[in-house]
Amino acid sequence: MNKSGNRKLLIGMVMVALALITIRIYPLMTQEENTLSVVNGIANLSLRDTAIFEYYTDSTTRYYISRTKDGDAPIRSMLENDGWSFVEQFGAGFLFEGSADEVDQRIVGSTQFSRYFRIWKVPQPGDQWVRINNFSLRYDSRIEEY
Repeated sequence: MNKSGNRKLLIGMVMVALALITIRIYPLMTQEENTLSVVNGIANLSLRDTAIFEYYTDSTTRYYISRTKDGDAPIRSMLENDGWSFVEQFGAGFLFEGSADEVDQRIVGSTQFSRYFRIWKVPQPGDQWVRINNFSLRYDSRIEEY
């Protein structure tokens, strides 16, 4: 084979490898809305000696990432240090109550991100919370009436 044939073969192999990597990684990269923030959180979690890392915040929610092998211990420990007590788990949701006021509750959602990391979505109390008959309901301004 001449140099031109070797070059074409090498380019072909690189393209096939890139295609396979893209097929494997694409579902992971489209799983979350802000994937770059998640990747930044993974990098910070890996570089720091911490069990959980806050990687993004919006007006209603704080987003954390932890290692899957640690289970729910990082989020439970963090919220318990902030004065919340764990009540019950509902599938991927975790119910926490404020220690000062039993009416004040949060449901923390979790999502598996690859087999190595778990994303935690912690709602922030504030104007988006409405109390009705001892229940805390979260108002989501992104939902519009039809």
